[in-house]
Amino acid sequence: NLCEIVGADVNMVRKGIGTDARIGSRFLYAGCGYGGSCFPKDVKALVKTAANSGYQMRILEAVEAVNEEQKSILFRKLMKHFRGDIQGKRIALWGLAFKPETDDMREASSIIIVENLLKMGAKVNVYDPKAMDVAKEFYFKDLDVNYFSDKYSVLEDADALILVTEWKEFRSPNFNKIKSLLKNNIIFDGRNQYKNSYMKNFLKFFICILIAFTIIATVNASENYVNENKEINNSYNENNLNINNNYTLENTSNIDTTPNSQEKPDINENILIKRPNKPY
Repeated sequence: NLCEIVGADVNMVRKGIGTDARIGSRFLYAGCGYGGSCFPKDVKALVKTAANSGYQMRILEAVEAVNEEQKSILFRKLMKHFRGDIQGKRIALWGLAFKPETDDMREASSIIIVENLLKMGAKVNVYDPKAMDVAKEFYFKDLDVNYFSDKYSVLEDADALILVTEWKEFRSPNFNKIKSLLKNNIIFDGRNQYKNSYMKNFLKFFICILIAFTIIATVNASENYVNENKEINNSYNENNLNINNNYTLENTSNIDTTPNSQEKPDINENILIKRPNKPY
């Protein structure tokens, strides 16, 4: 959040801090909050144990407070973009689980986002590869949520897309298809799945709002860019793409992702920021 305020690139900050062997880079990923059954419970338990012994663990209290704030950051940014009025707007979510490769939604950011969207009168479409049943049966049991069977059908006639969980199938989507399905061509990327330099080359004109910085740029679609200290020609001609100049991408946090070697063959690795495989 500080990087966004002062105009710094949080990925560069992360890489710099990660070079210290005492810290490492494996878990330094900014985003829309952590969840799950273990870490949130353990943090709360440590704070409570200390309090029972007459000691205040101020760092852990701050961690917990900041994480709760991060869970609503995508909602706040969406509200800001639509000037506080999302009544009747259809918002699509990619991902419900607190992390990929699980149906676990305990303490997930998606719960806060969906509840806030509905309170403000929005229509909510959701898709998750594994967590749909648990969402229907428990977390969203009494809520008016629309469930879809794939990542593209959930986008039809939606006013914006929010990426919440960094599932592998969301890593290399067909942006041309996304553009044809969304009403306003707006994406809030809560996990920073996509490489900013790739998106600049893919889109001739866009507005990119990051937790790192805000930038408005006109980019030649065939411009070369640097990835991991190597010059890569990123002229994108797949499917005879014909992108017009009104595409808006709102990328709201800075987590980068390494494509797994077992990915489906249509994965375009130039989209993703290289990093060690994230342990789940």
